[in-house]
Amino acid sequence: MSIVTLRQIRNLIQAEYLPHIDMSDLDGRSDDERDKAGLSRGVAALALADRFGLDAMAACACVTDGFGDNGIDAIGIDLERSKVAVVQAKWFVDGRGAPSTADVRAFVQGFRDLIDARFDRFNAKIQARAADLTSALDDTDIQFQLVLAYTGTDPLPDRVQQVFDDVFAQINDVSQIASLEVLDQARLHQAVRRGATGRPPDLDVTLDQWGRTAEPYEAVYGQVTVDQIASWWREYSGVLFGDNLRLFMPDSSVNEAIIQTLLTHPERFWYFNNGITVLCERIAQAPRGSANRRAGRFTFERARVVNGAQTVGSIGAAHARAENGLGEAWVHARFISLDGVPADFAAEVTKATNTQNRILPRDFVSLDEQQERLRTELQLDQKVYAIKSGEPDPAPSEGCTVLEATVALACAHSVDLAVLAKREVGRLWDDVARQPYTDLFSRATTGTRLWRSVQTLRAVEDELARQRATLDGRDRLVTVHGNRLITALVMSRLPAGSLDNPVAPFDATLTQVGATTAAVLSAVCQLTASEYPANYPASIFKNATKCQDIASRVP
Repeated sequence: MSIVTLRQIRNLIQAEYLPHIDMSDLDGRSDDERDKAGLSRGVAALALADRFGLDAMAACACVTDGFGDNGIDAIGIDLERSKVAVVQAKWFVDGRGAPSTADVRAFVQGFRDLIDARFDRFNAKIQARAADLTSALDDTDIQFQLVLAYTGTDPLPDRVQQVFDDVFAQINDVSQIASLEVLDQARLHQAVRRGATGRPPDLDVTLDQWGRTAEPYEAVYGQVTVDQIASWWREYSGVLFGDNLRLFMPDSSVNEAIIQTLLTHPERFWYFNNGITVLCERIAQAPRGSANRRAGRFTFERARVVNGAQTVGSIGAAHARAENGLGEAWVHARFISLDGVPADFAAEVTKATNTQNRILPRDFVSLDEQQERLRTELQLDQKVYAIKSGEPDPAPSEGCTVLEATVALACAHSVDLAVLAKREVGRLWDDVARQPYTDLFSRATTGTRLWRSVQTLRAVEDELARQRATLDGRDRLVTVHGNRLITALVMSRLPAGSLDNPVAPFDATLTQVGATTAAVLSAVCQLTASEYPANYPASIFKNATKCQDIASRVP
């Protein structure tokens, strides 16, 4: 079977990808060398097309294979979805084998150099993408997917898997920043069957308690078992969410809550979840049982989830954790056919279903009486304090928002809360009656402390921005990802009582913040390099233990 599938993969690459792949660096090489290199690059492009839903030409433009590639054969960057795919590809002529330990070590080292922004270690193809890579590295929500694509049928040896496990243990010590996707011959062949250009899948779905809307556009709705949705995730996660505004975010506390509900109370899931919206090209119903609305069998052609990626991803994650399945858990789903709809209808549905007003933790914060008291105090000082969603953000000189105030007060309180503000600021608002919220907003919190903390936060950020313009590599990343820790350290060095005493002059204190920030930044950069050289800065500064260690060593 491997010879047949290998031939089909080769045929697709030669027909769809090779015409768009840059082979100029191989001029003068033998036909065998060019053939093998072209097929390997085609595998890399095919992997990106499948993961990101790209067409062949766009995927080929992402290929970086060549002299000086540092083990990386292709890079896909999706800034809107905070996702970067880093690919190593191997073409095995006989359809057997798996990447070697040496190859994978080179790949992992290249990935380390990439996330350390050491672009000088790469070839011109990768350096040409330095601006987009820098933007990705600055994104605190970025997710890196290491994709190992090869035409062999052998599984990864344990020693090869261990290379990945070791690097992920260092990078993902607090949250999942990087993950591995293995596309062996069978998985690559699945991509070929899907058309290898991100073609959305045809979903065969059994809908319970289903209904149909015929006018003005056709749609079907009903309940779907989570087992069916988990199978979508396993088989089609690379192309199912091409039109969704966000991909699945595995490190979200909201998604973890979804997972826990599925694992502990699956029977409640339907009541707690808003459901999913799927667009498709056409709806076909199986004749059997078509008159029975209790259960219907449908095929939804070229389906893609446009709202509910977090639900689908959480179901997939929960199903992987559950030893005995997820029981009787259901999800409400609606499937909208695009057959005969206006040209812009799909985009409008995607936008509308993802921008409905939601009740967020910030909305509950606005009900806390301490917030209203602080708003009044600041008003008396001619400052605007925006605490409700929908209120316009005041100009910096005129006031601040509750979000900025929360971050500033967290940094003023402690390193631990500063780290929590960096990792997931919404956790500070989980319960207005308990810590950590009450550590920040209580009767003891004054308008003076709030406003001066905000001023200090802004002064630190201004200095970090100035420093960032002069730095590169890991030091530059520290100014981005270490900003909350640095702010906490600067605030701890302010004169005693300067944030709280309304009669104590503060302007002179504020003018010293820039110099203090520069000194703290220098120390943090040195400590990060000496104590945690193998860790990605984004993970270091979301780890309370590491941040406490760094803080204790800063002079």
